[in-house]
Amino acid sequence: MKVKDLWLTNRKKAIELGKEETAVKQIITAAIHCDDSLYLHYDEDIADDVQNQIDKYLIDNIPAQYIIGYSYFYGLKLKVTSDVLIPRFCTEEVVTEALNKKHNKVLDIGTGSGAIAIAIKKNSEAKVTAVDVSRAALEVAKENAKINDVNVTFIESDLFSNVTGKFDMIVSNPPYIADNDFVQEIVKNNEPHLALFAKEEGLFFYRKILEQVANYLEDKYTIIFEIGCTQAEAVKKLALDNLKNVNVIIKNDLENLPRVVIITKE
Repeated sequence: MKVKDLWLTNRKKAIELGKEETAVKQIITAAIHCDDSLYLHYDEDIADDVQNQIDKYLIDNIPAQYIIGYSYFYGLKLKVTSDVLIPRFCTEEVVTEALNKKHNKVLDIGTGSGAIAIAIKKNSEAKVTAVDVSRAALEVAKENAKINDVNVTFIESDLFSNVTGKFDMIVSNPPYIADNDFVQEIVKNNEPHLALFAKEEGLFFYRKILEQVANYLEDKYTIIFEIGCTQAEAVKKLALDNLKNVNVIIKNDLENLPRVVIITKE
């Protein structure tokens, strides 16, 4: 089969099923090791079993990133498995804000695939430590650090339980979806619930981190959280209740929704 025929046939199927055409394209480009425009490869032959991979997305509702085994984040290629969340574009804002601040020692809490920690280390000279409660996730993160040729210290830890020392920056994209929040079926049925859902209307991990974080901070510091778009004021209150003399800024994403909380003490 030619690439053109496979693409046009399955593009039509995706539209009919209300699925993302880009996911189909992602599977095809991965199969032919193509990073440029697909139409340049229309006349190339493609293996018949690629249709089976596409069907896993279109019919079995498995994310394309899990099918091909990788995703991209902040310009970096990252391995992803069902043990880690698929890195989202909106999370790149956490990295951008981190790189805009002075930092020497960074702690990433709930690192998952290692996306945030690895992106910060790749673009700065900071010493970066990353923790996760999931041993399986940490194995993926360690592999991603090797793939991207960075030195990050990974620790199996339930929040701060195995963390020592102090940091001038702490970043986290913790689980923040409340149990009763709407979640797309493709996410709920494939991505690890441990990294998605949190008690207390999704605020549990923000509270736990902010109640303990003062013991792990230098005198001057920055804390950066990704948040759910309805959680900004609640997370700001938790910060002000638990930390003294801090400034709290809420940043909106490209859809003008509040998605990042930045806590600083100068």
